[in-house]
Amino acid sequence: MRKVIGLGAGGHAKVVIDILRLTGLYELIGLLDPKRPLWGTLVEGVPVLGNDELLPELRGQGVRHAFIGLGTTGGTRPRQRLYEEVLSTGFQIIDAIHPRAIITDSVEVSQGPTMMANSVINAATRLGANVIVNTGAIVEHDCIIEDHVHIATGAHVASTRRSAYWYWSFDSPSHQSRTTLCCRSWCCGCEGCS
Repeated sequence: MRKVIGLGAGGHAKVVIDILRLTGLYELIGLLDPKRPLWGTLVEGVPVLGNDELLPELRGQGVRHAFIGLGTTGGTRPRQRLYEEVLSTGFQIIDAIHPRAIITDSVEVSQGPTMMANSVINAATRLGANVIVNTGAIVEHDCIIEDHVHIATGAHVASTRRSAYWYWSFDSPSHQSRTTLCCRSWCCGCEGCS
């Protein structure tokens, strides 16, 4: 098993820990988080060791793999910065793919995605680095999801869309069914998302 360290110790990290345990490929060494009150505690049985200043020390101890356990509430910039910092210290960002995620053979996946339970990524889609496809989200065929994008819980991205934006889903009073909204417009096949 490969030793892995997680960056972030909140709710998103809990879900990634569960995914990694289900794969059986990694030994979870610990979590790093800037919040001092978390240091010395356990998150899903994994110790919070301190903050990211420990990365060089952990690398010196032979830890070479990391996951980004920081979610994207409010935007993806903090997650992107953390991803870049971890890469710059020489760690490899691992893929966290739930065994119940459905990913067709023709999907192209860059480094470090998080694909949660019941997510679906269909044919000829390209996922950039550090992408989150959250629980129950669907990305239809021929989409391009660029680096650091979060396709949120239950979101549906229509076919042939290109996104560099953060998606989330909600029940809109002006629409009868659950839909997806991006920063610009409804993602129902319109031109606003492409």
